[in-house]
Amino acid sequence: MDKKLKDLKNDMDTAISSAPYFKEQDRKQIRSKIRTMQTADTPKRRLNFWPAVLTAAAVSAFIFILGGMAAKELGLFATGEKPRTEPPHENVPPVINPDDNDKPDVIDTGMLRVHYQDIHGDTVIWSGTNDTPESGSFGYDMTTYNMRTEEFSELITSDFDFEVYGGQINEDWITWVDAGLFKETGKWRIYALNRESGNKMVIRESSDVPGYSNPNVMEPRISMSSGTNRLTWAEPVAGENKTMIQLYDLDTGVMQTVGESDVRTLTKISNDYLLWTDGDKDFVVYSIKEKKMDPAFTNNMFTYAPTLNDTYVVWQEATETSETRLVISSIAGSKEVELFRGDINTFDIGEDYVVWESEQIIYAYSWTYRETKEIGQNGEFPVIRGNTVIWQQLKEDSESTKLQVIDLEKPKFDEYLEKMIEKDNLGDRNEDLETDIKEWLSTNAVFGKALKNGLFGAYLDTKGTVVVDFVPFMNIVGVPAWEERKVLLEAMNEIIFNHPEVKEIYYTFNLNFTAFGDWTEVGEHVYTRDDEYQTIPSDQLSLEDSETAYEMCVNALTDYYEAVWNGSDIDLDTFIDNDDLNRYMQKKIQSQHDLHAGYTDKVKNIEIDDWEVDYSDDADGGFLYLHLPAHIKKFVGGYGEGTEFLVRKVNGKLVIVDWYTGGKDTYDFMVRGDNQTIDNPNIWNDSEWVKKLDAKVNEFSGSTK
Repeated sequence: MDKKLKDLKNDMDTAISSAPYFKEQDRKQIRSKIRTMQTADTPKRRLNFWPAVLTAAAVSAFIFILGGMAAKELGLFATGEKPRTEPPHENVPPVINPDDNDKPDVIDTGMLRVHYQDIHGDTVIWSGTNDTPESGSFGYDMTTYNMRTEEFSELITSDFDFEVYGGQINEDWITWVDAGLFKETGKWRIYALNRESGNKMVIRESSDVPGYSNPNVMEPRISMSSGTNRLTWAEPVAGENKTMIQLYDLDTGVMQTVGESDVRTLTKISNDYLLWTDGDKDFVVYSIKEKKMDPAFTNNMFTYAPTLNDTYVVWQEATETSETRLVISSIAGSKEVELFRGDINTFDIGEDYVVWESEQIIYAYSWTYRETKEIGQNGEFPVIRGNTVIWQQLKEDSESTKLQVIDLEKPKFDEYLEKMIEKDNLGDRNEDLETDIKEWLSTNAVFGKALKNGLFGAYLDTKGTVVVDFVPFMNIVGVPAWEERKVLLEAMNEIIFNHPEVKEIYYTFNLNFTAFGDWTEVGEHVYTRDDEYQTIPSDQLSLEDSETAYEMCVNALTDYYEAVWNGSDIDLDTFIDNDDLNRYMQKKIQSQHDLHAGYTDKVKNIEIDDWEVDYSDDADGGFLYLHLPAHIKKFVGGYGEGTEFLVRKVNGKLVIVDWYTGGKDTYDFMVRGDNQTIDNPNIWNDSEWVKKLDAKVNEFSGSTK
């Protein structure tokens, strides 16, 4: 790799956060095979890939189309012929090859040119014309098509002064813009048609803008929400180089100005949020419900055409090469993830997927499984509404335009059905638990308010078992960095175990135990109050684990002395994960118990003086050294001795990897030797050392008989 590429790699590593993938590649391959088998009998229009994929935003179809063409025309992004490339970086989600059964529906529009298309349910709309560019006519008509009845209907016909642009549809409304841009009049009108009543109305027109008269200014680009009947656009301010952001309620007829931008901007809207650009690298997210702007997104490179749904923001970003990258981040502010890098023309975000076109390949990305799949070839200008994708098929100039439609499958948890918790097995809803959990979800510093509606319920039974059932967080915040998920788990454990009646906790997504374990990468783990030294798994030990390690070692010492003096049982597997150390400790306990068998004074308790802890890093995640000076208090009398421990974390659990009590005449002193330096956490993995120690153990046992 030459210096230029190395420098670029370093710059990108600095600028791009690592994508938070699961590292269990075998599991992903198995899931992929399962999904392939499950889709074998899929009906024609249903694209049944990914059994678990994931908030609703129908965003402007025509903005993407115009935006993609404009970006190329203006030279914002380098084009040029390039061979088709897969995403080159390991942090980019893998591209899964399409299944043969994933066939889109095809609609022949009968028009030579289609400018924009949109879809809601079974109804498709588009604006198009049979005029050729050579004719000099730019009139566009708007057509609707019912996919169920296969009926066409001409909705709007352009007149002499205006051309129809765009066209967006939801359950209740169809909206579009009429403009005289190519007639050089500078006039425009925004229309809305009520689908039930058939009434058409003018929402806004150029004459409504004070002082506006500019034939060279492009007409507004509208964006309509899918579920809340709101419309937004940016309109110019007379005599000033800025635009005002307008928000219009189609049900009430109320328009309000919610912000402004110093640049010519495009707006996007979801049910809950509104977005606009505020510079070459900045864009703003506005909460419609809270009537305030969230912190602005500021990037290092030129940012183009950001869009959103109620959970995520997606944008296209320039790089230092001719390629661009497609990036997603949650509105709550989790780390961004690069989805794709290459020649990206247009893109969109729906309810559970991001779609885009690169080199005439249509891709769909699932943020649940962080997988990308090809869903179409020889296509362009994809738009997604809900989970339905519609795009234009490439064609010759003399051919009519064909649209292709695919329904992406709604998320399921098919592969986890055997791990579902039955509703009949749940305890009663506990309002106190739910109140405490909701308070944290609404006010935490990690996810902001993104998870405030993320709790389905908390159920407590008579045995103290709690099932906390969440909305699948991957639908809301994706899969954030491990550190962020760890904060959530630790906070939940602390909050719930603060209720004394709770003995153990199951966390689920839609009552799915395995799904939550996969999201956290902890696995199917039941958190128990008695499991005091069980920490949340991570790749690295640190001094933050010292208190938990200390408690474990104190418990181990207490059980040890009670086994030696009182004859009590001890479960060494609770503390030790190494068979050789476990076996050595069993012989040590038996030897010491036999030695003190003639004494009747039993151990009452032990107390620890000032203890020491130190952390050392190594290739296996580090280890802790602890020295515990113990006072062994008996019912009559007592004595003291110090013990040294080495502690590691194995599969998320703290375990003792070495245990040495070195006082004169102690078992370890006699068998392992005096003046031992306890600093090797792998010593019990050294078979030669263990073999020699076994010989000393046998020799010592023979001498004491």
